[in-house]
Amino acid sequence: MRSLVSLYQLCVCILTLWVFAGVQKSSAQQAQLDSMRTLFDTLRQFSPDTGQVNLANNLSRAYWYRSYDSAMQYARIALSWSIEKGFYKGKAE
Repeated sequence: MRSLVSLYQLCVCILTLWVFAGVQKSSAQQAQLDSMRTLFDTLRQFSPDTGQVNLANNLSRAYWYRSYDSAMQYARIALSWSIEKGFYKGKAE
C-alpha cells in the first residue's frame, strides 16, 4: 500500500512538472510572436525588402494554428511584397 501511495505521488509530481513546462513553453512562444509582430509593425512603415517578406512569411507560419485569419493576412502581405520586389523565393514560401 505504501508503494502505491509513493507511486501515486511520483505520478502527480511528474504530471505537474509536465503541465508547468508546457505553460512555460506556451508563454515563451507568445512572447516571441509578440516580438515578431512588434518588429513587423515597426518595419511596415518603410519600403518592403526581402527581410520584411521573410518576417511576414514567418508570422504567417507562426499564426497558422492559432488564428487562420491572421495567418492568411500575413501571407497575403508577404505575397504582395515579394511580387513587388521580384523576390520569388518569398513568393514561393
